[in-house]
Amino acid sequence: LASTGMCISFFWGVFVFQESLRSISVATLAILVLVLGASLCSVANSSIPLRWGRRGGQGQQELTASKGLVPMTLISGVLFAFAGGLADGTLMVPFKLFSKSSAAASQGTTFQYMEAFGFGQVLCFGMVFLAQLAMWRKNSKSLRGFGEAIRVCSLPGMMSGLAWAIANVGSVHASEFLGVALGFPLTQTNIILH
Repeated sequence: LASTGMCISFFWGVFVFQESLRSISVATLAILVLVLGASLCSVANSSIPLRWGRRGGQGQQELTASKGLVPMTLISGVLFAFAGGLADGTLMVPFKLFSKSSAAASQGTTFQYMEAFGFGQVLCFGMVFLAQLAMWRKNSKSLRGFGEAIRVCSLPGMMSGLAWAIANVGSVHASEFLGVALGFPLTQTNIILH
């Protein structure tokens, strides 16, 4: 997800918004190194290194037995990761368009954009909440337990949302001063900390 988002954001910045770079080849190499690093960090915390390390015996039998399920699961995973990366890589495009507009050309562009973005988040929350409510009712045929689920999930959800919002402000600042081609891909190096 992070790797695809980095590449998509880089292409938006260089080819659509015509952001200037000192050297396109060095910037491309830097993006490739970021992509490789993010990919290795993603894989390092999974079972893939363990499977690659197995030689013959039981490990080989497990891999052979699961081969029938792997291709469809792998294809679905790659497609969803690409779709998520596409959405992630275009996250700063509305900000870039906003900052290029004449109405937003003043100082404080980041905070003007974040106000509008926050208002959009509140609207989206209402729609997602209603969709979740409808799915809960459809799956369990009643709303029993929905209030308890909200109680249990609210604090962790709000805390992770707060962390994401703080990071998003940093991402917007990076995109404002470094451009979409470089600023946003650099923010995706957060995977190293996870």
